[in-house]
Amino acid sequence: MSKRDCYAILGLSPNAEDAVIRAAYLALMRSYHPDRNPSAEAAARVRAIAEGGEANRAVAELLAKALGVPKAKVKILSGVTSRLKQVAVDGDPKILGETLRKAAAAKPDKA
Repeated sequence: MSKRDCYAILGLSPNAEDAVIRAAYLALMRSYHPDRNPSAEAAARVRAIAEGGEANRAVAELLAKALGVPKAKVKILSGVTSRLKQVAVDGDPKILGETLRKAAAAKPDKA
C-alpha cells in the first residue's frame, strides 16, 4: 500500500490551520456522501479503511497516554474493523480506575 498524503488529497499545505483542514475535509466528504453522489466510487471512498491499522494504533496510543501507561500495555481485543472497540489495559486496576474516574470528571459529557 502506498502512503497517502492527506494534505494533498484535501488540496492543502501541511501548515494549514485546523479550521481550514476541517472545512476542506467536510466539503470533500459531502461531495462523496451517498445521498449527494450515488456513484460506486463515492461509496467506496466514504467506506475506505485506514491503511495498516493506523486508526487502531492511534486509539491505542491515545488511551495509553490518557491512562499513563506504556503503549505496549494497551491491546485492542475486538472491533479492529469497527468503530466500537473492546480494549484491554495491563496495569494496576485501582490506579487505572482512579485515572479513568478523574478523566471522566474532568471532561463533562457535551451530548
